[in-house]
Amino acid sequence: MSILYETILGRLGSRFHLNFRPKERCIYSSPLGRFYDSPLRLSLGVRVGEETRILPFSEQYQSFAFIEQEVTPTSVSFYCREPELGIQATVSFVAPFYPQDEKVSMAPLFYIHASVENISVPKLLGDAALTEDNGAMVGDLFLQVDGSECIASGYHIPVPMTIDPALAELKWMNRTRGKEFSSSIFHGEMAIEPLNPEQANVFHDEIRVPFELMSKQTVSASFVMAGYTNQQVMNIEDEMYRFKYTSEFQSLADVVRYAREAEDELTAKSQAFDRIFEQATLDKAAANLIAFSLQSYLSNTWWVHNDELADWFTVWEGNCAYHSTIDVEYNTSMFYLLLWPQLLDKTIRQWTRYEKGDGFMSHDIGKFLVGKGMEYSHEMEIEENCNFILLTYALEKFTGNSELRHTIYPQLLRLIHYVANSDTTGNGFPNMGTANTIDDAGAAVQYAKEQTYLGIKAYCAFQAVKKWAEQMGDADTVQLCDTKLNSIHHTLETSAWLGDHYAVCIQADADGIEDVWTGQKVEGEIPGWDAYSIYPSNGLLYLLMTATETGLNQERLRTDLSNATTQSMTRYGCKHSSNDTTDNLWISQNLWKDFTAAYLGLDMLGLSSKYWDYELYENSQGIGGCFVDAPPRAHLNYYPRGVVSLGALYAMGGVQVDQVRRIIRFNPVRVPCRIPLLSFTDWNRGIVPWANFRLVQGEVTFELEEGALLQGFQLFVWGKEYAPS
Repeated sequence: MSILYETILGRLGSRFHLNFRPKERCIYSSPLGRFYDSPLRLSLGVRVGEETRILPFSEQYQSFAFIEQEVTPTSVSFYCREPELGIQATVSFVAPFYPQDEKVSMAPLFYIHASVENISVPKLLGDAALTEDNGAMVGDLFLQVDGSECIASGYHIPVPMTIDPALAELKWMNRTRGKEFSSSIFHGEMAIEPLNPEQANVFHDEIRVPFELMSKQTVSASFVMAGYTNQQVMNIEDEMYRFKYTSEFQSLADVVRYAREAEDELTAKSQAFDRIFEQATLDKAAANLIAFSLQSYLSNTWWVHNDELADWFTVWEGNCAYHSTIDVEYNTSMFYLLLWPQLLDKTIRQWTRYEKGDGFMSHDIGKFLVGKGMEYSHEMEIEENCNFILLTYALEKFTGNSELRHTIYPQLLRLIHYVANSDTTGNGFPNMGTANTIDDAGAAVQYAKEQTYLGIKAYCAFQAVKKWAEQMGDADTVQLCDTKLNSIHHTLETSAWLGDHYAVCIQADADGIEDVWTGQKVEGEIPGWDAYSIYPSNGLLYLLMTATETGLNQERLRTDLSNATTQSMTRYGCKHSSNDTTDNLWISQNLWKDFTAAYLGLDMLGLSSKYWDYELYENSQGIGGCFVDAPPRAHLNYYPRGVVSLGALYAMGGVQVDQVRRIIRFNPVRVPCRIPLLSFTDWNRGIVPWANFRLVQGEVTFELEEGALLQGFQLFVWGKEYAPS
């Protein structure tokens, strides 16, 4: 039997989800999403005579003898066999998704497609318990909600839900501050209906689709599962918001009606999206990571609406429950840049309201069901300022739209001046405000002064601001950036380089730095200051992806990444540094490292098999939590950060995008390869341009499909301008 593992399906911004937990034999679900959900014992399977077999999500009946599981970006499928009964069944749960189509991606619904085939040998069809006199197998394909106290209404099974957010939040021992809700209890609705009511019989708590099958015949049935709440669900600055889908759907019945009427459209768009990843050059582990982590990401999104105010889009930090954490969004923005840049624009504009007095950005903007300011326990001034700047820069380069930058330019200047002033020694490396997101690492990686990681990330932020300042005619800022760039570059090469890698930090003496968790002073030499670490080049990726020259020593960067990978490797990926313990590793940061390496000419993309093995282990035998970013000590599960895995597509092809200068560069790290240029896709017409690298008689050839979508761009392949024939 293949491994069955926990996974999830989610909706963009709507929180309605299905969290499949085969170990617990249930599916968790709720219109308010993960952590406000409860077990749903769903028996879905086949009856033949007196025998019943189901998927492993209820204890009511026996499971199929053999079950295989498969994920795509929009679905989870189970392939089941029961040789004893001569049946084979397939059940697919589909979460419709299509980039930049709000209604398709947001509607709080799932499709369930089930089929059963008679695979018995005709001459053995004589069992009276299983067959009619004509030799046909007789039974039901059925769906039952165990323990439901509701009476089926018309053609659907209603599943009302009452949710107590305060009780749910006690799990974290940290209640949200702020205005209390008018009611402490939320009410939601769920329902399950057959898509073709004439095909099914609806009973007390069960939908049955009867069948009579000869050998090798198949019967199929489809259902819709919908969720809905019209209550105010989120407090943003003491204003109450409902889910945005309530502006499209007035009731649960509206959602079901849409699912039925738009089934062909939703199915076609979801399948088209899945096909992109089927046709791209991805090994199975990389494809699985993308599919698996995309749904964990979607399950963390909130898109809420207030009739008097602008919509609000935010992403929960998984089990940590912080809203729009900048350092997390720094990684998840692969989703926005490749598929939905409008959401990053919206997020950045919301973040601008949460700058702190001295000119630095908040780590997050709230927690649980409240967005009223930062809830995390300590600041990450330099890291979050640089992340904010680099995300704004990447968005402009990927869209060609400079309006956002013009609008917030004064704020960008305040942030970069804060970064500049954080260096009090004159060497360019920040030595104040240096605590960072890597909160389970040793002191050297997590909060030491003069970290190489933050030195290079600051360098990248200065590069971005310098480009803007040149376009804005801001000579003073250009001069400031040049000064800091020169200082950081000099320090990096003379103080941080240790012969075969960059130091974690260049100040070996603790010099009274404080443990950010205990407030205690750290004395003596910082353990691991000279270790190998995967983080020095972390800040470079968005510059590399946008064809921005870094001016750094690329050979040393390659050497550093290569040696750090070797020295820090564990069974499931690299730990933060060679000095950290084996459980100090984050899958998302390993992916980020591999993508940065690809742009520097090192092919580490095959390491994705280690990361997928880790997800399978945790979700079949370990702590569970769908995308699990780190071992249990760090407790990062149901986490959105894994959607960074989308970056494998552009990293493989070394795709660099600069829509401002109308330049696209390709420097593939492996050939042959076929790469969908997602950021140039015409989603309205469903046209995807592809870059194809092939080996023909020992030579690499390059060609474009749907190249008209790149009209007006200069294309360069390995530095040589490409002129389409």
